[in-house]
Amino acid sequence: MRKIEILSIIIILLLSGCSSPFLPEKDLGNLPGNIYFTSSRTGDCEIYVMNPDGTDIKNFTNSRDTDDWLCTVSSNGERIAFTRGTFRNFDSFEIWIMDSDGSNLKQLTHNDKADGHPDFSPDGKKIVFASWRDGNEEIYTMNTDGSNQRRLTNNPTNDNDPDWSPDGSRIAFKSIRAYSNESSDEMLDSDYEIFVMDTTGENIVRLTNDMYSDHDPDWSPNGQKIAFLRYIEGRGSNVWVMSSDGSKQTNLTKSGDSWYTSWLEDGLKITFCSTRSGNTDIWIMNSDGSNPLQVTYSYFTDEYPAWR
Repeated sequence: MRKIEILSIIIILLLSGCSSPFLPEKDLGNLPGNIYFTSSRTGDCEIYVMNPDGTDIKNFTNSRDTDDWLCTVSSNGERIAFTRGTFRNFDSFEIWIMDSDGSNLKQLTHNDKADGHPDFSPDGKKIVFASWRDGNEEIYTMNTDGSNQRRLTNNPTNDNDPDWSPDGSRIAFKSIRAYSNESSDEMLDSDYEIFVMDTTGENIVRLTNDMYSDHDPDWSPNGQKIAFLRYIEGRGSNVWVMSSDGSKQTNLTKSGDSWYTSWLEDGLKITFCSTRSGNTDIWIMNSDGSNPLQVTYSYFTDEYPAWR
């Protein structure tokens, strides 16, 4: 009888619009836009959308027979590009695009090797992405209808995680391309570092230079900073931020359990993934790393947020 009474109270609270007794209150305020993210809560990976405070979560792709992840939203919020395939066959992943209401779904790449990690140019006319079509990870661009696919990098090691700068002039990416000298194939640094280049693939500049592994560069809205993931063996992964020239590298999370960022358009807040609550969920913090707040509460995996 006692269990029935407790269950009845919970149902009444939920139906009356009160907060769930199992979820802590969040002071996220009235943040603008939406957060798109990848979740495994249906058993496969799907793209979901929610308000920045974690309310009104909706399954956006509903593909069920495929895995959808790593989405990007155009600057005007009208189009979404994402990676679709199945983790049972990694080479099946291709880049797809749709309108922000889920209509006009179209496959953009068609290869026997994986394509993924798309990012829109600021004007929404092009997409930069990574592809394995030439034997290793390289950076490519294409028009948003899939035409004019062009290779930007040509390196014997891997280039991935491209991110277009807000002014459209540069692309940040991760790479393993640091050798001891030009006459030797001996690798001096076997970990990923962050680089930037022109949108033609020229004028490549290295921003990080350490013995750690740096991934997922993410430009701030004004282009003055880049957030990124830094993995240090024995200390886990954290969200770091640096000036766009590579200086002033600062650890924002310090907890060893955080990665993959997306900035609010005013640059004052950052959303990221973290396992600090015991499960992979979406969090939001101030852009200086203060006041981290959990947004999603799921027994499944919620990650790869895109805030627009």
